[in-house]
Amino acid sequence: MKNVFLYGSKVEFLKEHVVRFENPLMASGVSIVRWNSLVDYQGERAEPGLPLLEEEKKYHLKPFYREEPGGSILLRVTYFNRFGDVISFEMIGGDEDVFSCPKGTHRYT
Repeated sequence: MKNVFLYGSKVEFLKEHVVRFENPLMASGVSIVRWNSLVDYQGERAEPGLPLLEEEKKYHLKPFYREEPGGSILLRVTYFNRFGDVISFEMIGGDEDVFSCPKGTHRYT
């Protein structure tokens, strides 16, 4: 499990598409998991975990998770240009949100 924070974590796979993740000592701001829209298949032997997005098109994101305490999980979407520089990022929290991919985006995480 690459790109996943596991130090001191308890991870249970309860059934298909249901995972329980617990880590009461995890500091705030630490990423639990990271997905990429562009990967080096030869180096990582993995496919991209995110779909390709069109520039300036609106997308609807509805995450499926429950957290305790409520409101304690934020999703960060970071956009990069073709040189690897950060163009912008968005913090998405709550039940659902609408966002758009900025012009000049080459990949995002």
